[in-house]
Amino acid sequence: MSQDLTATGTIVSSQAFIQHVQALIRKGALKDAVQELNRAAHTAQNDPRLHILGMELAEASGNPQGALASAERAVRKSPEWAPGVMNLALLHARQNRFPEALSEAHKALALAPAQAELLEAAIQIAQRSGANGPLKEWAQQALSLQPDHTQHRLTLGEALLALGDGQAALETFETALASDLDNELAAAGRAQALLAAGRQGDAVAAWDALLARQPDNAAWAFHRAVAAGETPSAHPLALVKSTFDAFAPVYDMHMLRTLRYRLPKDVADRLLTLHPTREFHLLDLGCGTGLLGLMLGKIAGSMIGVDASLKMIEQAEKHGVYDRFHHVDLLDALRETPPSLYHVIAALDVFIYVGDLTQALADAQRILMPGGRMVFSCETAPEDGAGWVLQAHGRYAHQRAHVQALCQAAGFSDIQIQEVDLRMEKGVPTPGFLVEAVKPA
Repeated sequence: MSQDLTATGTIVSSQAFIQHVQALIRKGALKDAVQELNRAAHTAQNDPRLHILGMELAEASGNPQGALASAERAVRKSPEWAPGVMNLALLHARQNRFPEALSEAHKALALAPAQAELLEAAIQIAQRSGANGPLKEWAQQALSLQPDHTQHRLTLGEALLALGDGQAALETFETALASDLDNELAAAGRAQALLAAGRQGDAVAAWDALLARQPDNAAWAFHRAVAAGETPSAHPLALVKSTFDAFAPVYDMHMLRTLRYRLPKDVADRLLTLHPTREFHLLDLGCGTGLLGLMLGKIAGSMIGVDASLKMIEQAEKHGVYDRFHHVDLLDALRETPPSLYHVIAALDVFIYVGDLTQALADAQRILMPGGRMVFSCETAPEDGAGWVLQAHGRYAHQRAHVQALCQAAGFSDIQIQEVDLRMEKGVPTPGFLVEAVKPA
């Protein structure tokens, strides 16, 4: 981000010096960067850019609190310097403090409302925060400065879709396509917007046109089936992967802080009650960023994580409690695992991406040791409808009675089902249930 301070009247060090220190930080020469900053502090102590460099250095050194202190010091030194305020906003977002990030981004744009670079940074913050209202506002502002910026137009279309304005999203994606007929992201956005705008037949035709280009695109085939009123049995691997690769850096804080997600802690406590010596082998299906492993800590047996998203696995590795990971589809993992290997199989907030659980539960029963247990959660579907349904927001819900029958058919016994609030969404609890099913000894 540009760090021009000419409008503030602050004494500044040279841009060449700033770039030199940033290069030292990028290549890991942190001691040299410290020495350079210490020397510069004697002659440019009022230059807030030095504190932004200090922020970057602290981040590179693994010192998040030091980074925050440096960024806040830069803003105190020059509160009217919009790039400094935006750097603080970006740091808050990188550290998953989204309300603070959005607040500082608003302040920065109030100081300099017509700076394209600041708007791009604000858009990044809104995307990372999942704040579609600000995302729409800032994408519109960015387009007023750069009307031909295709990515900003696609971002606006995605925000409008998320906000439920299908017609406005459709117009936005069609404008993007008018200037770039081969833009597949714009074409896919248009197909989704057509369905959101109530034009089902046109949506199916749009997906058919895309599939004519890429017949093997499983994500497009899934969306086409949904548009046609069909109910696919599971999300395809490519769709799960793309969703969670993008979500990985913010997943933990979003789930724990924003959505108040307690299942990993509750299930970890239950497993440690059942296995107080920690001597059990665990298969964590859809392990994500490893929240269950984090809550459990090291166990005496093996802990294996399975996830479709490599980015999520990379986050889970940081906890240092899993023995190894498999970067595969969870249904493939269940099908290909040899029998009688695990004391526990967990699938928390995972079967919301799988509709038909028949084979998954049968395979899970097979690979559990005698006396082992399967622990999994589902969102609740109405008991007077189908056994499983694909909801409007794209996740599957299951009937409690249907799941109990599937567990019995798979050979489980001692099936316990507990109603739970899975998470909070838009301030409202998401109803679901937690299942424990035991393989007969």
